[in-house]
Amino acid sequence: MKILIIANARWKDGMSGSDNIYMMFLKYWDIDQEDSRIMDMMKIDYKPFWLCYFGRIVRSIWEALSMKNEFDFVYSSSDFMMDVFPAWILKKRGKVRKWVAGFYMVAPKQNRIYYFTQKLTKHLITKFADVVIVTNPTLYKEFPNKVKTWINGGIDISKTGFSNEKKIYDAVFVGRIHPTKGIDELIDIWEKVVEKKPEARLAIIGDGDLGMDYIREKIGACYKRGNRLNIEVFGHLVDERFDVFKKSKVVLYPTPKKYDHFSMSPIEAMACGCPMMCFDLKSVARMDPKSTIAAYDGDYEYFADNIMLMIESNSYKALQDEAREWALKFEERKEALRVENFLKEVL
Repeated sequence: MKILIIANARWKDGMSGSDNIYMMFLKYWDIDQEDSRIMDMMKIDYKPFWLCYFGRIVRSIWEALSMKNEFDFVYSSSDFMMDVFPAWILKKRGKVRKWVAGFYMVAPKQNRIYYFTQKLTKHLITKFADVVIVTNPTLYKEFPNKVKTWINGGIDISKTGFSNEKKIYDAVFVGRIHPTKGIDELIDIWEKVVEKKPEARLAIIGDGDLGMDYIREKIGACYKRGNRLNIEVFGHLVDERFDVFKKSKVVLYPTPKKYDHFSMSPIEAMACGCPMMCFDLKSVARMDPKSTIAAYDGDYEYFADNIMLMIESNSYKALQDEAREWALKFEERKEALRVENFLKEVL
């Protein structure tokens, strides 16, 4: 297949769920390596953020208007404008026979800019895309008359597993440093944990969006209040993150209900034997994860108490096998090939 993958929304210091998905496709699909292409803007990064964001949109449109190559299909890896606009333009110009659009999250109303720009990109996807790939079948209702399939993402199980090494971290968080990932909730919850167990340690893996400086400022504010949080901020890690998972007891997923969604990031940690702690999200309930404890939304005290229960009594050990067994359902090769076979049939 001669395909064009558009991933202009990817930022250099972060890996979103949609980024993980297109990387899976590249890894396992039967792609004509010489004639296929990835359109990204990883090297474009300047301040202020809004100007860089707008600049990416303009450049993506220019590249689509000037492109001479032709492809069997284009895959837009997200619903952001810098991915959707060029895919739509290439389809209208006849440079691609088919358009496969990724749509992995319904924009929360609290993020007004994203909410209203998604209405525009969703309209273009609805009218012009040939296939839509969503996170799970519950999103099918967003595109009632389109050809659809789904993918949650996947994990490289060859890098997961248990380790006999000493558990250095009582808990680990992995994800973009962004409000939708519950980064503010994370710090508030962990402050309650160290009030009960001052020596408790947390590892934070991730970067992008708000960035590591935001985390350090939050930690510094707690320190001024007299609380030493014992948080190690790693930033974006590649394969090294699996070593951190194997040295952690539990994984935290503190996304609040107003941003209700689920990502693959904690599943990687679960595949290394970490039970998950989260809020009572509908998206999590639909996934029916095993070895998971859910707190009522906003109940930081209960969330912290359950972390304490897991790490103090070592009861996390009883859930390790169950966590890994459930997580292995999301093996990336199997998921990527399932979607590829579906696209070969319908395209």
